[in-house]
Amino acid sequence: MIPNITSGQTFKGLVGYNEKKVHDKKAELIGLEKIASPDKILWTLKYVSDFNERCKKPAFHVSLSFPPAEKELSNAELRQIADEFMMGMGYAINPYAVYRHYDTDNQHVHIISTRIGWDGKRVNDFQEERKAGKIASEIEQRHGLILVDRKVKKKEGKAYLIKPGVVDCDNVEQHIINAIGTVINEKNVYEMKTFRDRLKSFGVGMSEGKAGGVSYYLMNDNGERTTPAIPASAIYFKPTQKRLKAIFAKNRKLILLEKERLRKKFGWLKKYSVVRQTTFDKFLKDNHLQILYVKNASGIYGVKFLDTKNNVEYKGSELGVSWTQLRTQLAQKVSVKKGDELEFIQNTYTIFLNSNKKYKESQLLANENIKSLLYKTVENATNTYYAESIKALIDNFIDEKIKALPEIKEKEKMPTEPRFKGNSRHFSDKITQAITGALSAHHGNLFDFKSNPNDPKGVIREDDDDEDLKTKIKILLGKLIK
Repeated sequence: MIPNITSGQTFKGLVGYNEKKVHDKKAELIGLEKIASPDKILWTLKYVSDFNERCKKPAFHVSLSFPPAEKELSNAELRQIADEFMMGMGYAINPYAVYRHYDTDNQHVHIISTRIGWDGKRVNDFQEERKAGKIASEIEQRHGLILVDRKVKKKEGKAYLIKPGVVDCDNVEQHIINAIGTVINEKNVYEMKTFRDRLKSFGVGMSEGKAGGVSYYLMNDNGERTTPAIPASAIYFKPTQKRLKAIFAKNRKLILLEKERLRKKFGWLKKYSVVRQTTFDKFLKDNHLQILYVKNASGIYGVKFLDTKNNVEYKGSELGVSWTQLRTQLAQKVSVKKGDELEFIQNTYTIFLNSNKKYKESQLLANENIKSLLYKTVENATNTYYAESIKALIDNFIDEKIKALPEIKEKEKMPTEPRFKGNSRHFSDKITQAITGALSAHHGNLFDFKSNPNDPKGVIREDDDDEDLKTKIKILLGKLIK
């Protein structure tokens, strides 16, 4: 059994939270102590608390959570355990209400009380957590419950960086502290909306009061609050609105400075009309940047850069870089003017077919990897950035070819002519040099295909004759010259 204690100034939120759970059939009231009826819970707690106005945080709330493997406990057993716990903590003459919750896999109860007794005296809370752990151990032994190891001290007073997704329901306050500490440590959080959205990924919600107060709580996937709210003032690093705004302003300033630094770094591109891809890739790596493509149905129309060190994205325009500029500036093995992309793809596709001349075009188009293989061929003939820019055109080109398969098969039945008739010998020769170089580098796998019913060995590959690679290239070039 794990007790988790929180304190507060008011009772309205605590009572309202548990009563809403009852209304939604996710909890039930299983016990009242020194409270006349369910409709008198809030009134009684307030009334008794007023006996001692010196106590600034009279609200007392504790959840008693049992391990998932714990035996099934009846309401009567849970009420008995709650009474023994409250008596051991010194709340024998204090009013309190016991609720059993059903919103998690493990059995647990919530107890709401006041630190002020009917005699007007305040319950001593010295070393309260340690005392609660000791009482919990005694209850476990008396009732034959699973014994929880309490030798490991609870880490309090410090936020630990955590990953989103897993919510620690047994240590609610510590989980909330960890989540807030993790998010405000991220440099890309510089506004309240981003802060709130990031907290959601940790299962933590926040509410902002009219007077500027902030409180935090756990919530489910539907955004519904599942635990009482913890005020920012109760957390040691005080994540109040004022404190958060100061952190956001600092992060915003750091991002602006980093953006200006990167903008100056990208200035070197303006000095050159052509830049090698390897040089540009090294520049990105040295500055912890990763290129991201902005796409629509027509393909790439812009770029962004991710600062992997601070997890911040910058638009290309913010750094003085456009996709049009990069596309034409990065060095290419084949010069392709804007508007000639489809002709380039057609010529590359034709040479691609010739490299597999043992098989008909319809057989090659029937392979599911045809798009990725043609894309790889274009990349080897130009560069990664250019190939990425025309990827959508390649996909559309192959889709049209596949649609025309019936016509292609009919043509294949007729006497064939040489498949390649390039519009420019110089242009085609340069493509051929690039592709044959790629063929040499990737010999045996670049143009390999999966099994085909017409291939007895199950693999489409270059002609298995006695000619070496140089002879094949000479034959291919001879056909191109014709």
